[in-house]
Amino acid sequence: MTEGCKSVVFARFHPSEEVSGFSTFLRDVRVASHIKLVKLMASLRTGARIEKGKAHFARECGSYIYVYIMGTLPEYQNRGLGSTLLSHISTIADSKGLPCYLESSSEDSRRFYERHGYSVRDTLYIDKGSPPLYLMSRPMKPSVSRETARSQT
Repeated sequence: MTEGCKSVVFARFHPSEEVSGFSTFLRDVRVASHIKLVKLMASLRTGARIEKGKAHFARECGSYIYVYIMGTLPEYQNRGLGSTLLSHISTIADSKGLPCYLESSSEDSRRFYERHGYSVRDTLYIDKGSPPLYLMSRPMKPSVSRETARSQT
C-alpha cells in the first residue's frame, strides 16, 4: 500500500494461504444480495471458471503468488504507484522462484499487466455483452529456479 492509500495491492501465496471455500461463499453471499438473480447465476458460473483457471495453473506450476486485488485511485494513476507495488510483488515471487497469477477486468489493466510481464491465459465473459475478464500469469524469471530460490532461503 502506498502512503495515503493511493495505490494498493493484495497478494498471497497459493495454495498455502488459500481462503477457505466457506469464507469465499460468505463473501459472495454478501455481494450477491445486491445483484439480480440472473446476474448472480452468471457470476457464480464465472466464479467457478475462475477457480478452474487457478486450479489448472496450480497443477501446471505448483505454488504461485496470487495477486487478488490491485488498484490505484484514478487521480493518482499513471504516476508509477501501481508499477512500484507490482514490481515489489514480482521481486518477492522471483526470490521465491514462483510464478504469479491474477484476473484483470479491463483492457487498460490488461495492458498494464502485460507491460509487467503477464500474459493472457484465458478470457471469460460473465454474460452476453459483458466486458472481458482476463486470466493472466507471469512466469518466474528464467534466471531463478525453484531449487536455487529454496537453497537461498
